Amino acid sequence: MDAKGIMSIVLLIVAVFAAVFGTGILVKKAPPKVVQYINWVVSAAAFVSGLASYATGEAVYMYIFLASLVAYFLTISYKTES
Repeated sequence: MDAKGIMSIVLLIVAVFAAVFGTGILVKKAPPKVVQYINWVVSAAAFVSGLASYATGEAVYMYIFLASLVAYFLTISYKTES
């Protein structure tokens, strides 16, 4: 792999981490009830897309599953009680 390929991988990793941390900051500012609904939605999406990925073997369902897991773990650590 040349230097251009390594730089593109590094930039992609930095962009992903920036998006995850930026989303985490937005989740911290959201009301607890909204975070609870987001948590329910992304956990349901992870469950359904995980089943669909297993049943069909399509890569798009695996990507949805992985994105839902990231969103779930972003919202699970915040208190959902008032």
